[in-house]
Amino acid sequence: MPSKSFLKTKYGTYVYESESYWDKDLQKVRTKKTYLGKLNDNGEIVKTEPRKKKADIPDGEISAEHYRKLSDDLEKARNKISDLESSIAELKRENQKLRAIIARAVSLLSGE
Repeated sequence: MPSKSFLKTKYGTYVYESESYWDKDLQKVRTKKTYLGKLNDNGEIVKTEPRKKKADIPDGEISAEHYRKLSDDLEKARNKISDLESSIAELKRENQKLRAIIARAVSLLSGE
């Protein structure tokens, strides 16, 4: 006999139907859960579609618009990486100059 179970999260309460059955191979009781929806403020179950897993999207079914967005995001990420690499190189040069200044100051103070 199926029963309802509730999962409370910070995003709301999700409702599942749980049904127990005997697994002959594992020799133990197992539970199959089916997503029913989300509870609204009135306590009613509102059917919402669960998010698709990446494995649920067959190869070759990416839309042209989605592909363009991914390409744009990739290009932006590459530009950001390039900018950060330039900043790192500049900071390394500045760091070397400061080390040289510190080394000179230490040698002057120690009287060498």
